[in-house]
Order: sequence, then C-alpha cells, then structure tokens
Amino acid sequence: MTEELKKYLEENELYVGKYQGDDFIIIESWEQEEELEKLGCKIDIGFSGEYSTCASCCNIIHTLDGTEFQIVNGEMLCAECIKLDSEEYILSLINNEDKTNMILSTEELGELGFELMQGGYEHGFYGITDKPREILDEFIENNNDMEFIFHCDSLNPFAIYFSLYGRETKSE
Repeated sequence: MTEELKKYLEENELYVGKYQGDDFIIIESWEQEEELEKLGCKIDIGFSGEYSTCASCCNIIHTLDGTEFQIVNGEMLCAECIKLDSEEYILSLINNEDKTNMILSTEELGELGFELMQGGYEHGFYGITDKPREILDEFIENNNDMEFIFHCDSLNPFAIYFSLYGRETKSE
C-alpha cells in the first residue's frame, strides 16, 4: 500500500478490514471508489449500505441478506463471533417469534439439545403466511416443559421458509 493511499484512507476515515479472509474497504460514495482506483488501490471495496463491521472482532459483514450476522443485545455480531459464544445468541431466540436463527446449522442446534419439532412453514407474498406467534403459542401450550426457536431453512426476496426447533427447558 502506497503512502498516498494510506494518507487518503486516513483522511477519509476509511477502514481496511477483513471480509472472507481478504482485505476490504467500506466506502460511502462513487467518488471514493474513483479516487481509490486513481491511487492504484487493489483492495476489494463495498458500499456502507451493504456492509458493516462486527461489534466484537471488527471483521466486515455483508448485511443485505442477514445470513452473516445477527443483532444480539443491540450489537451487530458476525457469524464467527456468534459461534464462539452461542449461548447468548440462543437466549435471544428462545420463544421469540420475531427472531429466526440464520447462523447456526441444524447440526449445531442438535449439539445444543434442540430437535426439529416441525418444518415446512412459509411466510411470504404468495398467500402462504404461517404466523410464528400462533405456531409458538400452540407448541408452548402443548409442551410447557420445552423452549423453542425458529430456524430459517431458506429465504428469497419473496418468502422465508422456516422450521421450529425445541429442547427441554434447562433447569436452573
């Protein structure tokens, strides 16, 4: 990296972080992209509307689809940091119809004691609107010794497909 490029990055408060193991810069405008090109910058770039940084490790996160991060206690955390300490993340999902696991695999859920209760749910624009609150209420009513989380099986711009996982309530 040239001294001129370093100076430009510092003056414009642009951070060089890691995204998928490679250096990456989050920029604010097309003008910044053009200036970086003029300075011979070979580092990958992305716009701030699509990328952010993890509150824990400062790695760069692609934020458009929600599969690389989750908000835990008001902080945006990357999947790697969540997997290092998944208990707080799981607690934010338990019996919460407003949140869906998009980070941990079904195998990882199994390691945490969760089993598939029912799958095949969908909520989207095609008239199929399974309601997480109603699903959760029914399962809690019939299994009051269990706690539940929703897991995203897949998503697209028009629908989310999800399953419900449950485990016996942890005794204190």
